[in-house]
Amino acid sequence: MKNNKWLGVLAIVGGVLWAAEASAAGFDGPYIGAKLGANVIKFEEAGLGDDTRTAPTFGLELGYNRNFGGPVLGANLFADFSGKKTYTLTEPDGTRHDIRFGSNAYGVDGKLGYALGHVMPFAKLGVAWVKHTGDLHGTKAAFHGGAGLEYEITETIALSGEWARVQVEEDLHKTTENAFTLGVNYAF
Repeated sequence: MKNNKWLGVLAIVGGVLWAAEASAAGFDGPYIGAKLGANVIKFEEAGLGDDTRTAPTFGLELGYNRNFGGPVLGANLFADFSGKKTYTLTEPDGTRHDIRFGSNAYGVDGKLGYALGHVMPFAKLGVAWVKHTGDLHGTKAAFHGGAGLEYEITETIALSGEWARVQVEEDLHKTTENAFTLGVNYAF
């Protein structure tokens, strides 16, 4: 009976050590990635109301993660590009205004995650420079943040799912972007 008890304790300790080693194995070092998805953009203008459209989006990122045996700290540079859509705003008297624009966002994020074997949930927070294209002009800095999940399918390839948000206020209008993307990262 005593031997079975010690075998059980040994199995638990071995399992914990194995899990800790598996957690520490990945999500460490430099990587490059690409992502595709949809960007849900809400456009608001004072006195004209708001309109929401979904535009195709794609992005690139270059980053570095440091795995501390489970907790992961990182940083990445990113460039996200969203297609143009036409937003229709209506004045109180019924006059309609069509505004067509897209956005390009460039920036840097800090990343905090936790490696659980081959899976890592993470959160990001940083700054983006958002340049509107089309009928809206100008570039403005704004906070950029989001969350996601990465799954390592090999030592060098990871799949990711991510939600990112940025909100830009300029003069009389405001844009709020929520991008939902799937991507592939290559660790080198």
